[in-house]
Amino acid sequence: MIVKKVLALLMVVVLCMTMLAACGVAKECFFCSEEKKGKTIDFFGEKVHICNDCEKDIKSAFE
Repeated sequence: MIVKKVLALLMVVVLCMTMLAACGVAKECFFCSEEKKGKTIDFFGEKVHICNDCEKDIKSAFE
């Protein structure tokens, strides 16, 4: 009985750690200078971080 509870607790801890690790870290956006989640791209040899909001704005400007 105790073994089942320990295994269940262990599984919950592993699941929570996996979810936290998948979130990623927020970095400073190249355009708006706010710390937000997004993606880092290689722009002419320089690593540039673009947040999701700025990426949407850039894509909508070219539509």
